[in-house]
Amino acid sequence: MVATIVLASVTAFVTPPQSVQAANASKAVVATPHTVGVGNASTAAAKTPPIVGAAGWHIQTVDSSAFVGTDTSLALTSAGWPAISYCDGTNGTLKYSYKDASGWHNQVVDSSSSGGQVGLYTSLKLTPTGWPAISYLDYTNGDLKYTYKDATGWHIQIVDSTGDVGLYTSLQLTPTGWPAISYHDGTYGAEFLKYAYKSAS
Repeated sequence: MVATIVLASVTAFVTPPQSVQAANASKAVVATPHTVGVGNASTAAAKTPPIVGAAGWHIQTVDSSAFVGTDTSLALTSAGWPAISYCDGTNGTLKYSYKDASGWHNQVVDSSSSGGQVGLYTSLKLTPTGWPAISYLDYTNGDLKYTYKDATGWHIQIVDSTGDVGLYTSLQLTPTGWPAISYHDGTYGAEFLKYAYKSAS
């Protein structure tokens, strides 16, 4: 009889009250997973297990040509799929690659019409809805740039063009998706650490 009472007490202790269970259930409903945010990924892609495995390292070639893949930055979707920003040094372009159930998809995001170098010091983040956003250096023009993608495509903005700016960028996004960037102003003789952020104003 004593054992029965003890077990009943333990069960009552570890089982949360109905009010707590209801609160947790409502939180589970609110916590909707982010979309893959690449515009054309299938629902199956979001449900397919990511490339991360339990049995050691698994290495894949994402893009291949001479001098491709410098200045990389990695982010993972809410479903665990990889997304990478990087520089294609051969063509002087900023590129973005993501993987889904059908494989890798490589995109040219920005390039120089004069044959210069674009896409150094990339920093990649995913927006709250899963779209990519990248800060980077346009070496040809010495500009700090920011680009993001939505359903209509890529949008490129010049953030700072005063001097030789945009080195060593680091991008973060606010909970509502506004960008904030730290970076180096390498103007000779007057070097600075700088911070740029964007808001509705």
